[in-house]
Amino acid sequence: MKNKPSARELAYSTIKEMAINYEFRPDENINEIELSRKLGVSRTPVRDALNQLLNEGLFSFRKNQGFFCRSLDADELFDLAEVRLGLECLAIEHACERGSVESREQLLKFWTEVDAKLDELSSSEIARMDEEFHESIIRMADNAVLLNMIKQINARIRFVRQIEIEGPVRTGADFAEHFKIAEALIRDDVAYARERLVYHITFTREDAMRVLGEGLVRIFSKHKAPTTSRR
Repeated sequence: MKNKPSARELAYSTIKEMAINYEFRPDENINEIELSRKLGVSRTPVRDALNQLLNEGLFSFRKNQGFFCRSLDADELFDLAEVRLGLECLAIEHACERGSVESREQLLKFWTEVDAKLDELSSSEIARMDEEFHESIIRMADNAVLLNMIKQINARIRFVRQIEIEGPVRTGADFAEHFKIAEALIRDDVAYARERLVYHITFTREDAMRVLGEGLVRIFSKHKAPTTSRR
């Protein structure tokens, strides 16, 4: 049996998911008392969780004002995507050097199984499977710091990933690149694997502006205050 999560673990995992999915509005000041009541824990684990998530880039802190949800900003989205591309290109090279044949074959098997059920998965589930595919390559690179950096970036862009996945040009056709990347790794063809990776995850400033607009509509529609009838 698994141990029941501690109050701190519960606060951290719950608040992290809330932040990833923008259940707080961008730049919203976090009411720690209200949040602790909602989670059924004291303020201490909430504060600990917020401090940890501050370090992971999901919250900001302003002196004498407290914690705020991260912004949704086109420049930041582009910057995150640019850093992600650089890190994953490095990972591809190390994966070819250090990844076992078994791990490369398992990567292809994993995505073959995911691809067979893409139509049954939600955009959130597909985003997580996509993250798992890319993080598997980084695990082959055998660099714990690199993996941790990518995980933090993935958490910060998952909301954007879901929007892109729901777009008309994404999903099946786009994820065909996963097969090409995995097959290139099996052949030990680092140049082609890197080429397909760059094609697959390049995210332009125009992409950032487009996704920003869609993201803001979704967030503020979700947070729209319910109307009350007048008597």
